[in-house]
Amino acid sequence: MWLEAILTREDLLDAFCKLAPLEIRFGQSGTLNLSAPTAVAMNPGKSVAVVCDATLHVPLLGIQVPVHMHGLTIELLVSVHDAPGTEGQEAERGHGQVLHFDLQIDRTGVAHLPHLLDEGVTKIVNDELAKNHVAFAWNFHDTLTRSFAAPAALATIAKLGFRVTGGRVRVTEDAVGLAIGFDSEVEKRSAAA
Repeated sequence: MWLEAILTREDLLDAFCKLAPLEIRFGQSGTLNLSAPTAVAMNPGKSVAVVCDATLHVPLLGIQVPVHMHGLTIELLVSVHDAPGTEGQEAERGHGQVLHFDLQIDRTGVAHLPHLLDEGVTKIVNDELAKNHVAFAWNFHDTLTRSFAAPAALATIAKLGFRVTGGRVRVTEDAVGLAIGFDSEVEKRSAAA
């Protein structure tokens, strides 16, 4: 059996608006402050692009220097994969699978900078995001795998459960879809009980 969740562009915009303003720490004292998004676009098969303004605060000779970015494009790369440390451990049955949103900057949009310098700032920001493992992850296997005790009136059944067997994610022109597969499990009562 399958359960499917659909996040439309409007759902995603609403979620990102609730996250704003968002501050991401870099290194010892740097920060990237993101304002509310102005647009959300879908890159089918790949990612969700969020456009917003931002300010990068970087220390320069002991002074925090703000770098203003207009129309910063953040890409959320959407994937489903095994949680760290679970590779090879029941991976075919979805053990520890996570829905992952990796953040990377597509374009910084630094005001008044030539394209080449803008690419340099983009690389610096992406290197920091990767180094600090800035991502959202949801282990849907652990969240949704559940068993429930049966009422005493069900004389032959002790528990009924649902176990996640795997998941798939897809980005289309209009939405992000997550499909999660389940198996049902039944634990019988012993004759002595």
